[in-house]
Amino acid sequence: MAKSIRARLASGEVVSIKKALEMRGAGKRRKSQADFFCEECDEPVRPHRAGGDLAEHFEHLAHNPQCSLSHEKKSQINMMTRKQFIESHGATCKNWNWSWSFINKSKQLVIFGAWVPNADSRGVLIFSENWQVNSRGHKSKGYSQSLEHIRLIEEEGYRLMTFAMQPFEASWKDGEIPKIETFTPELTEKTLTRIGKDWYAVDTTAAIPLAEELGTPEKFPEGARHIVTINAYERNPKARAACIAHHGHTCAVCGFDFARVYGVIGEGFIHVHHIVGIGKIGKEYKVDPITDLIPVCPNCHAIIHRTDPALTVEQLRKNLQK
Repeated sequence: MAKSIRARLASGEVVSIKKALEMRGAGKRRKSQADFFCEECDEPVRPHRAGGDLAEHFEHLAHNPQCSLSHEKKSQINMMTRKQFIESHGATCKNWNWSWSFINKSKQLVIFGAWVPNADSRGVLIFSENWQVNSRGHKSKGYSQSLEHIRLIEEEGYRLMTFAMQPFEASWKDGEIPKIETFTPELTEKTLTRIGKDWYAVDTTAAIPLAEELGTPEKFPEGARHIVTINAYERNPKARAACIAHHGHTCAVCGFDFARVYGVIGEGFIHVHHIVGIGKIGKEYKVDPITDLIPVCPNCHAIIHRTDPALTVEQLRKNLQK
């Protein structure tokens, strides 16, 4: 898709649609002069700003219908409005102008737009209590709806999906609602993590599993061996959640509680130790999260595994008491 919004200058330099529009706005390119050329067919094109159902794009001067990057083809293939994209996934909202998030109740799915500038080492900030009132002191229209969507994810097990949005630079101001310059029509499943007054969408593969909803303890399949480059094991995150739900978040060895020491940011953080080393089991087995798993802090977890075979929790606790 990146190719559909780039063009070549006579000098051979390739420029994005954003750069081309800046050049035109600065008077460096005259409208009547064919300064931009299509990457695919090499025919003259000119940059156009967003309008109607089209995002910013290059338009062929001769309207070349044979080129896959032509105005006609782009409007059908590459240019999709946010509403069309969300509706293609069966989701909706209260108002298409001010909604921050969208919902598909039948699939128990919540979709948030994720502003690219909001991404940092913690993930992408998608919601905050600080957004309840805008810079003019007015209540943000999208706040209540998105707060309910957050609740559905946290309390009723709705899945979180996000898509990336890039704002117009001039609209990216504190307390203001940004305007979308471009967005990527692709959903990515994320894990929701709360830090203080903020909620972040975190990669599911990178997120530390938190305590999840679990009714009564069950037996969970764990340790199904498969070959990647070396042997690896699948681990069931629900087993970890069940362990924490039963034993709590404090370290079974030293009693360290991350929430007590670090506050909100430490809530729910703890390692889980397999009493029977998962690496020594070469077949799928049923792990009981109450008897086979135990919560430990990272320091104690590391010390447990300094010996082979690993220390037991009781052994390390005795060393700690000494």
